[in-house]
Amino acid sequence: MKQELHPGYIEEVEIKLIKRSPRPLRKNLGSIGDLAASISENGLLEPIVIRPLEDKFEIVAGNRRLAACKSLGMRKVPCHILSLNEKEAFEAALVENLQHQTLNAVEEAQAFQTYVDGYGYGGVSELARRIGMSEQYVSQHLKLLTLPKDVLEKVTGRLVSASQALELLGLDERDQRTLSDLVIREGIPSKVVRKLAKEVKTYPDPFFAPEVHGEDVRHVQKTLNKCILLLRTTLIRLDDVIRHLDENNLVEREELLCDRTMIHNQIDRLIRLRIKLNRTEYVKAS
Repeated sequence: MKQELHPGYIEEVEIKLIKRSPRPLRKNLGSIGDLAASISENGLLEPIVIRPLEDKFEIVAGNRRLAACKSLGMRKVPCHILSLNEKEAFEAALVENLQHQTLNAVEEAQAFQTYVDGYGYGGVSELARRIGMSEQYVSQHLKLLTLPKDVLEKVTGRLVSASQALELLGLDERDQRTLSDLVIREGIPSKVVRKLAKEVKTYPDPFFAPEVHGEDVRHVQKTLNKCILLLRTTLIRLDDVIRHLDENNLVEREELLCDRTMIHNQIDRLIRLRIKLNRTEYVKAS
């Protein structure tokens, strides 16, 4: 039986009366074991947000909380009941997930795309205003969806961050894959990805690489990895020396900072060589 409700109040609601949204922002709820343990110990500290729809309630925000409560065998849960239309419900779900940082970058971008196009809710400007983000933030995340599917999967799995992935835009798919693999293997930060991507875009084939094949490729890659690791270790130790220098010893500090720049540039050079090798192997395998 349909209940007539006033907007905006908290009440315990039977779980069997709550149904999932047909357009959840999160495709995978992930592990709920720790959350269930916390709820069992402390109770549900934040009510689930729902709205009345036909003869039941539709969940607006709190899918993981609801799943955890179900796993504990709870019959009722505290709910914040709101009177929301489709657009308002989508906005509320999006805002809560953004505030709690529960969405990965791809889910975020897909939610933005749904808002802008899927339901005719409005453009980038309106969305940015509704969620309290800049238009640039929204636009950049929408561009992530142009990356190849396998690269997006790396972002979804949080192997590649949104900032690192954004630096890949404008490259061809081959180089996007090569650089994303390098990010995972070498853990290079966004600013280095930006530098390497810029060089790739400026010079489509800028790096010298020896003609190596099969086992030789693996040997060169192993050697490069070892060299990069050794240089990074040296950089860490050099930074420690610089930190402990007397503040008045400006000459030594300046010399060591120059050495640090040289080592850093050498690491970049070896990384670029690694890109060239990977790029060559990708072409051979295609």
